[in-house]
Amino acid sequence: MKNPISYLAYWAKIHPEKAAIQNTVSRFSYHDLFDRVCRISAKLKAQGVKPQQKVLLSMSEDHFRWIFSLALLHSGVTLISHVSFKPSDSMDDKNYEWIVSDKSMDIGEDKNLILIDHIWLSSVKDTLLDLNFYEYTDSDLIAIFTTSGTTGQAKKVAWHLNHLDQRAKSEIFNTGAGGKITTMNSTSNLGFYVGFSCFVFGETLFTQACNEEIIDLVIKNNIKTIHGSPAQISSLINTLIEKSPTDLIGRVDKVITAGSIASQALLKNIHKYFGAELFSDYGSTETGFACRALVTSSGDLNVIGSPAPNVLIQTVDDKGNELPFDEIGKVRIKTPYMVNNYLNNTLETDIFFSDGWFYPGDYGSINTNGELTISGRWSEVINLGGIKINQFLLDLFFLKYPGVRDAAVFTHENEIGLDELIVAIVSDQPLNIDALKEKLIKEHGFAFCPKRFFRALQIPRNANGKVKREELAKEILNMEKLIIKS
Repeated sequence: MKNPISYLAYWAKIHPEKAAIQNTVSRFSYHDLFDRVCRISAKLKAQGVKPQQKVLLSMSEDHFRWIFSLALLHSGVTLISHVSFKPSDSMDDKNYEWIVSDKSMDIGEDKNLILIDHIWLSSVKDTLLDLNFYEYTDSDLIAIFTTSGTTGQAKKVAWHLNHLDQRAKSEIFNTGAGGKITTMNSTSNLGFYVGFSCFVFGETLFTQACNEEIIDLVIKNNIKTIHGSPAQISSLINTLIEKSPTDLIGRVDKVITAGSIASQALLKNIHKYFGAELFSDYGSTETGFACRALVTSSGDLNVIGSPAPNVLIQTVDDKGNELPFDEIGKVRIKTPYMVNNYLNNTLETDIFFSDGWFYPGDYGSINTNGELTISGRWSEVINLGGIKINQFLLDLFFLKYPGVRDAAVFTHENEIGLDELIVAIVSDQPLNIDALKEKLIKEHGFAFCPKRFFRALQIPRNANGKVKREELAKEILNMEKLIIKS
């Protein structure tokens, strides 16, 4: 494959009338999608877009974002995709030549804007078909994604063609081929290659803008697999409970979560409202899909599972020596489709990449069956009054507690200048905090018990499901001030 569009070209010949991309109001067959992409690419080229220029794509809906992503890849650009964009947004180096957007905006003189409005779209059908798509070389960049998974600080990850191709093909071991829908949009690396895998296998990519559309698509299209972060799946179940709690029972075979750990409440709700099995996936923007676990009870929530084919996972000591079974150490991963650096960031590259391995920042152990269990994160071990506290383990304790849908701990400096531990809990029912504290102290000790407990509507997480602890702290503390003032 020299260009991702070659998959569309192939399936447009093999089964031209099969749906390639579909939402609740629009359907493009493989023939129609290939035709549309070739015409849009021709129009973009005519406006000056050239191969290997960096193009920021800002579209409101994932359905159109996908179509324009494919057209831009046809043109050979390096794709940078955002849900929404303002010139003040944090693209660190502002190193891109074009913005393609469905929103009018005031941009700098050194940037070119292509505004995708009704007039622009209506002229596409009269644009000549361009079948001459760009052939990417091994050194060409195909896409740039942002990740903050290791430290919480934004870093850029650049893909070459083989990263997209191999990650999309690995989906046969991940979500599988056919009859699936992902709640992750194409601006995330995971959402992009999971979605693109549909084109690799000649299946239908289902896109959606809200939970109601997901439910409608699952019912009408015999979708058997739902993929997303625990927060997204939890939100879908909330909508299901409000609208039609029995509509998906028996229709879905499996739910796959990725990006963070599911809660015991989510596990129970997946069994109750889908009648499906829950699988938990582990990987990163840097490595792609690494391993999977079947979650059958709350005790399995942090058991990450067995590596996918051709994936290596080890636990090592601080010197990089592999540890025996069941001994906790630093996790490191090697996959056929991993990147080997952060774009223009040698400092953090040297910290997290070494000798062909990626260190995701996790502590864990591997049992005699080759299964990985996560026990914490380097960056989330805090020193509280001389006591080292693992925030991940505390999150996990609350996620396993009955009735808790989501939870996260964070620290905040109090009035006398001391850091104190705080927890935010999302729960559908009142919790006996005294009983919860008693269980926590019994399992982890008094020092690990938060000083304050807050009930939250949701836990802020990034596109891949990681907790945004700084944002959570601001939200909770602002909420506290409002309560005091009232």
